[in-house]
Amino acid sequence: MSREKLEQVLGQPSQTQKLGEDGLALVFKPQGVIALWAPLDGVAIIYVQTREAADIGGVRIGDSKAEVLSRWGMPSVIQGPTAIYRAGSWGAVIRLDETNHVVQLSVGTLTP
Repeated sequence: MSREKLEQVLGQPSQTQKLGEDGLALVFKPQGVIALWAPLDGVAIIYVQTREAADIGGVRIGDSKAEVLSRWGMPSVIQGPTAIYRAGSWGAVIRLDETNHVVQLSVGTLTP
């Protein structure tokens, strides 16, 4: 996704941080979203920061592990409290807290 399209959807970022040579972290604080963007690839990763911000495939921040499993099934990869679900060239990452509720939710492109 281009930066222009992202800003059409979310508006102007409330904060921008340079990442490496030409990448940017675009923070949309009122919307509860952070996007990692680079000129070559466009938006590579979107982090959902709040429950109200968005869902990814029906999963939101604060959902229980049981709710995630009922919607998405078993993940492709599990590493401790982190699970990775693959869907074609995209991946969703979920991290659970000590009570087995989603505290991190992101989606991004996977390299071949």
